[in-house]
Amino acid sequence: MQQLDKLIEYHTLFNTTIRARGVTKPLHQDTLPPPPKSWKQIQKHPYVIEFKKVVDKEFNALLNKGTFEYIDKSKVDKQEPLPLMWVFTYKFD
Repeated sequence: MQQLDKLIEYHTLFNTTIRARGVTKPLHQDTLPPPPKSWKQIQKHPYVIEFKKVVDKEFNALLNKGTFEYIDKSKVDKQEPLPLMWVFTYKFD
C-alpha cells in the first residue's frame, strides 16, 4: 500500500509540473524537441531547467568521486588538459 501511495504521489507531482509548464498533452519521445548538442544550445532549449539540474547533479557526483581536479592553467607545461564534452539525451526508463 505504501508503494502504491508513493507511485500516486510521483504521478501527481509529474502531472502538476507538466501542466504548470503549459503542456496539455502527455509527453512522448516522438514529440520532444531534439536534445541540445552543446552548452550554448541548452540556454535556448525548452527544457533548460531540467537539463541544468541534471548537469549540476552529474558534475557534483564526478567531483565527489575525485574524477578530476581543478588546476591552475599557468602550472600546465606544454601538455593541454583533456577537453570535456557533455552529451545530452533524454532518458525514458
